[in-house]
Amino acid sequence: MLTPFENEIITFVQRAYHSCSPEDWQYPVPNNLTGIFEQLGKMPQGRSKYTRIERWVGYLVTDYQLYPSVSVPLEEWAQQNIKGYSELLRELKNKPESNNSYLMVVVQPSNQSSVSKWNKAGQYFVEAWFMPNDGVLEFEQLSQPASFPETATTDEIQQLLQAFLEEIATKYLWSQLTIELFLPLDLLNRDVDACRIDDGWGYLVPIGCEYPVLVRSWERLLPIYGRHRGRWQEKWHFLQQLSQGSTCDAFVSGDGEDLKVLFVQLSKNNIIGLKL
Repeated sequence: MLTPFENEIITFVQRAYHSCSPEDWQYPVPNNLTGIFEQLGKMPQGRSKYTRIERWVGYLVTDYQLYPSVSVPLEEWAQQNIKGYSELLRELKNKPESNNSYLMVVVQPSNQSSVSKWNKAGQYFVEAWFMPNDGVLEFEQLSQPASFPETATTDEIQQLLQAFLEEIATKYLWSQLTIELFLPLDLLNRDVDACRIDDGWGYLVPIGCEYPVLVRSWERLLPIYGRHRGRWQEKWHFLQQLSQGSTCDAFVSGDGEDLKVLFVQLSKNNIIGLKL
């Protein structure tokens, strides 16, 4: 029913997918129907008596911007195949709307040809995007101040963060801001949440005291890492199934281990990470 219109409705499909995803669902939004259905099938059902796919259909049908040529037959299908369809619509209507905003900053080494080579120059490309409301999948790319060079040092990255925050404060309405930093390997051990920014009143405060800061690996954005996504998802599902007492057994120590031996250990289905 939806496949013939896939290219025309993919934005609506992704929006409905985002609306019915758990808050801690960290996988990227698929860009096709097949990927959408696969991810919906893997999501935990939660407390609702309706499956994620049923809720996804509900969100899609009630999107007022969806073309009638799609929404009308889809709603007819839902009425015939989803038990308690009217109750489902009431449940979705009563769901609190999200007000979360996100500032996403990507820091990329300027001279790195592969993920295994260290960035010796200490220069980085910095790009930023802002999502005013995570209920709507719309991103605005932020502009780097003209006074900054094309590449930035670690100290200048802190200044750019301040500039990006000032830009979104003057251009957009937002609340409950979360900052997501995608950093290369050589910066992952930095206490980025402690870098200081002006709070607007002349005081320099750690950025982590003002906003939640999430740090992610820049390398996970590379196309080659897509082939490992299935493995990561399996590890994540395994972690969710562990009880609190058994979690420790799923981590191994990396102290003094040969890298090849360590790789074999981390490849096991019941091992999900390293002990620090």
